[in-house]
Amino acid sequence: MSYLYYEIAPYGSKGELTAYILRVFIKKGGHITCLETKAFPITNPRNYKATHKRADLYGKMTVAALRKGGAK
Repeated sequence: MSYLYYEIAPYGSKGELTAYILRVFIKKGGHITCLETKAFPITNPRNYKATHKRADLYGKMTVAALRKGGAK
């Protein structure tokens, strides 16, 4: 059995948030493999949450599509 999931991590330098990094993983048995890594740059410095929501939506849609298509 395999598990698909995603993770969103903040990325920045010198204490400034510049992007969110999304990674999609598959876990088969005891092995975890990263299937995709995508960066979502902060487009509005006053509204970080909008970028996080965009990354979250992309992650949900990607995992759903992989499940539907049968991740191998």
